[in-house]
Parts: sequence; structure tokens; C-alpha cells
Amino acid sequence: MYFYDDFVNRLLEYSTDIKNNNKFGLSLRKKLFWIFLGSSIFAIGIKGAYDSFYNEKYIFMILFIILGIYGIFAMFYYILTYKIEINLDNGKIIYNKTEIDIDNIDNVVLKIMFYKKKVITGIQVVTKDNKAYVFPLIMNKKTYFVYIFKEKFKEKFKIEKPQ
Repeated sequence: MYFYDDFVNRLLEYSTDIKNNNKFGLSLRKKLFWIFLGSSIFAIGIKGAYDSFYNEKYIFMILFIILGIYGIFAMFYYILTYKIEINLDNGKIIYNKTEIDIDNIDNVVLKIMFYKKKVITGIQVVTKDNKAYVFPLIMNKKTYFVYIFKEKFKEKFKIEKPQ
């Protein structure tokens, strides 16, 4: 896969200083997608509620208002809850509400994987107690994110070749 090979080449050439506390959020493209989707659902809900009100179908009006509120809620939920924090001082990786101890990590693999019916590049982290965590690369500063894992886990970091 061309994009994966290009990403791996950029990663191998990448070099910078690593900060002790790093935070990663959704990429701008994903934020714009969720804003567009949430506003579209909200607009459909408001239009449906308006039409239902004038046709005196109040039960549909309530359903469309709920649909509009759901659109706004989903938009803010997906934008605000996706956070990954790598704190090298404390030795923790915090992904949503999950904490992973850096000393407990057995291996890290950069590979192409399936995520929500899509084929994307991601990192799979396996701990010593055989728990696997998957970090899809849908965040900002992807190369820096993978570079931190590459430098921190030099001998445990592997790049899987696509088939």
C-alpha cells in the first residue's frame, strides 16, 4: 500500500526531541467530518420538526427534535472525547479512560488494520498480561505519535509489512 509505505519512510527519516508530556486529539479532517455530520442531522431534525408542527403531527415533531439533539450531542461527544496522552514522567499512556503502564508493555507493532469497517494504519500495543490495545492513527501529529513509540521501545517496536 502506497500510503503506508510513504508513512513508514517518513517515520524512518523523522527526528525530533521528545517532550515528557504529549497530548493528541482528533485530526482536523475527522473534526470537520463530525461537525458536518452533526450539523446535518441537526438541520434534518429541525426541518422535520418544523414540517411536523405545521401538519399537526406532534409525535413526529418530538421525534425530529430528539434526532436534532442527538446530532449535536454526537458531534460534541466524538470531537471532545478522543484524547490520547503519553506522559513519560509518570510512565503512563492514557487513552480515553484506560491507563496503560509503559513498563508493562511487551511489544508495539505498527501495521495496517481494520477499524470500524475501514482499513487504516494503527499501532497495536500488547502488555505483559496479554492485553492488546489498538491506537488508530486518526489523530493530529501521527508521525510524532509513532516516533515516540519507536524511540521509547526501540527493541520492542516492529513495523509490519503489508501483504
